[in-house]
Amino acid sequence: MKSELLSQEKNIVTIKVTVDKDDFAKQLRATYADIAKKVVIPGFRKGKAPKNVLEMRFGKEAIKSQALEDMMPQLLDEVCAEYDLEPIESPSVDDLTMNDGEDVVFTVKYEVQPEVTLPDLAGITVDLPVFDVTDAMVNEALDNMKKRFATFVPVNRAAQKGDKVRAAYSMVVKDDEGKEIVSHEPQTDTFELDTLSMRPEIVEALIGAEAGSSKETDIKVAEEYQDKAVAGRMAHYTFDVIEVQEPVAPEMNDEFFKKVTRADVHSEDELKAEIRKNLDDRLKADARTAAENEAVAKITEATTVDVPDSMVQRQKAHLKERFEENIKARTKMTLEEYYKSEGHDLSELEENLSKDALRDVKGWLVVDACAKSLGVSVQKEDLDAEIAQMAANYGISTDSIRDMLKKRPEDFENMISTARYRKTMQAIMEKVKINEVKKGASAEAPAAQN
Repeated sequence: MKSELLSQEKNIVTIKVTVDKDDFAKQLRATYADIAKKVVIPGFRKGKAPKNVLEMRFGKEAIKSQALEDMMPQLLDEVCAEYDLEPIESPSVDDLTMNDGEDVVFTVKYEVQPEVTLPDLAGITVDLPVFDVTDAMVNEALDNMKKRFATFVPVNRAAQKGDKVRAAYSMVVKDDEGKEIVSHEPQTDTFELDTLSMRPEIVEALIGAEAGSSKETDIKVAEEYQDKAVAGRMAHYTFDVIEVQEPVAPEMNDEFFKKVTRADVHSEDELKAEIRKNLDDRLKADARTAAENEAVAKITEATTVDVPDSMVQRQKAHLKERFEENIKARTKMTLEEYYKSEGHDLSELEENLSKDALRDVKGWLVVDACAKSLGVSVQKEDLDAEIAQMAANYGISTDSIRDMLKKRPEDFENMISTARYRKTMQAIMEKVKINEVKKGASAEAPAAQN
């Protein structure tokens, strides 16, 4: 094989490839033999059909094309190696000349990664938030655990926040003239008086309610509700209270400890110590992620790179597809229907997707360039660490994870990418200047959860 660089414009490289006629003839013979082995032709033993019969059955030009296709992976690999190319998409083959007894000639056009000029990483400064885990945060996390596993018992008093109310409720929606559009007969359900899980209008209406009392409230139906007859209108709810239930915290015993943590704890003090450790680990991890994101953003801002529009368009299409799937899952509407119901213009979405796609692609190119510049490579021990972490997260053995990865190569490739990204970020953070910033835990730390 011989090759000649025809042009290189931005990230598009065009190369002329010439395959020696003798090399192609050898491949052609192999392709004929391979076809003969795979097909059954009446009157001939398998693998023994002559060349002219195969040409009559499949066409001479089709067999020649198959022969070239059989050679193509090796030819393209040789071209990439010769010119040190890193394609980001499958190349296109054009201007093919394939005459009998002559060299095969074609051009191949590669879309490769653009040149990325990074700034001096030592000149980049990022803030690393530092939080202290307070007693209040630990107590809040423990209270949340108790609430999650609390039992509810009937009580003879007015309902309070945090209680549950069992009630028979009915609903009616009317039009502007007061004519009933939709309604349903009373249905019995239990309502938790917590605005995190219940509409605030319902919580407000039922706080103070007692068994045997009746409460009412109005709730506006969402504008994007699929039934357009009631979308945006007020729904009137009536609650006939049957029972008020109050939460009873679980006992602090081994049974409870096993429910809320994998750690070997046997007392409330030991549980609090485990909660403190988990909160500290989570705050440090979140702070580290925030600092890494800031580092990538600042490096990207200072980087010179001509981002290929083709990469941006592919990422934009990917983002749009994910957005459409999310809208459909939430509203059962198409993207066009949803935006129309919201009174928005799709052009606004297209503009935002273009900006997000450009940011994503440039960020990826920058991180990839950093990995190469810093000599990052994924080793066996890195993959072993990823597998061990995944096994710990799912509570299964590392052998089970390895078996799963053998069956799903795409997941293994994703694991390699994840390991490479982690190592790259670690290498970046070792180069940039880190400025630790003390943060007030009560005001600025993430909400305590476990």
